[in-house]
Amino acid sequence: MYLFYNKLRIVIQMTVSMRSVKSLVRSFCSLSRCSKISINHVDRTLEKKYTAVKIMKAPPIRYGSYLNSKPAADVVELPEFEVSKSPDEWKYVERLLPLKTVPKPKPKTEYPSGWKPQSEAAKDLPYFIKRNKNHMVPVYLYRGHLGHVRITQVKHIQGDIWALGEELKSFLAKENNKLIQIQVQEVYGHINIRGDYVTQVYNWLLNKGF
Repeated sequence: MYLFYNKLRIVIQMTVSMRSVKSLVRSFCSLSRCSKISINHVDRTLEKKYTAVKIMKAPPIRYGSYLNSKPAADVVELPEFEVSKSPDEWKYVERLLPLKTVPKPKPKTEYPSGWKPQSEAAKDLPYFIKRNKNHMVPVYLYRGHLGHVRITQVKHIQGDIWALGEELKSFLAKENNKLIQIQVQEVYGHINIRGDYVTQVYNWLLNKGF
């Protein structure tokens, strides 16, 4: 019956006259083998509720993208303009264009956000961790199995990845006083740590110079 009344509501919204609604309802009931009592019940329901139903009009067309939309005006009606090829004027346009890559930060003694650049001391270690394209330390947290499993991952590792894994394991075990499970992926240059240790690993790598 829910499906029947749902279809009936759509018919009422798309139909103009009461007579056409009743004829459609009776034909639907005859096909569905409804009893006379159900047909009379539907007729009484229609007489009570049809007066309050407003006929829905089609909404205005909303285009999904700029390419599919119609032009606002003809090109002839647009104001006149002049094409300039002067290099002196191009610099004002170039500063408004989006950058293709993230620019390098300007060297400062201290940054308001607490960000630190890589130090030269990191090059003396047997391993190296490259910053990502946003100049941030590549330490991420991944959630799995409805958020119950959390994995801390360190990416962009070069050099002796096994030595880095052992140092991370001993550092986290000492800080948290429990056994730490670490998976070293030498081919991909990743280290996976079971648990949420993003803040501890991030600060430890910053102190190392990465």
